[in-house]
Amino acid sequence: MINSIQKSISINATFDHEAAPDCALIKLHFTGEGMTLEDAVANVQRKVAEATEALRTIYTSIHSIHVFDIYFGQKEDRVRSEAQSFPRPLVVQGALVRTSPADTSTHYKIVDDGIKRGALLENPHRPSYFSDTLDSAILYGLIDSQQHESIAIEACLKVAAKRASTIATGIGKKLGDLISTANGSVDPSMGDPLRKDYSYICRCLPTKFLSPTPQKVILTAKLTATYSISDSIAT
Repeated sequence: MINSIQKSISINATFDHEAAPDCALIKLHFTGEGMTLEDAVANVQRKVAEATEALRTIYTSIHSIHVFDIYFGQKEDRVRSEAQSFPRPLVVQGALVRTSPADTSTHYKIVDDGIKRGALLENPHRPSYFSDTLDSAILYGLIDSQQHESIAIEACLKVAAKRASTIATGIGKKLGDLISTANGSVDPSMGDPLRKDYSYICRCLPTKFLSPTPQKVILTAKLTATYSISDSIAT
């Protein structure tokens, strides 16, 4: 956008920055049932405690395991087929295993051992946290993202400057100094689907920068840069 009165030009720019993930995140789900809700809670807590203790003992590469509540309610098949029966409480807890991203074979073993101890790979009560490719039991994330966010913003600004210079030359103007930047942000490359779901899952996942593969995480920088322009000096 060119402002002829203020003699400035504004450019919207984006830049995708690739970074190596610094963690693997493995999502496991456990259920507990009982005649009472208190029984169901006790059962799922026992199951989670036994499973997480075993995983920590077997896999010394695990950095942390974060346990969080997902659902307290009624087992769904009793709602559909046994509507007149006494409600059977169902409790779902999640366990997020954070480990090194390097050894993918270990990630598979952690999942397998979790399943042997009663884990599910999907939330049995509702649709998964994510949309499309991020609907995965194993994700790769970038927790220490500040340096990469700065790199992405700097590169995005260079893209804006190059584009502004091209436009200024094309209209017979000379590009001047950077006046201001606005609307700067660094978001996951997955865009709106992840931002919509992240409001729910941010309490259990340590970062919004995620990928379904261990090769790379993509950060997308966006900004609007405004530059001064002036008439070209004739030679």
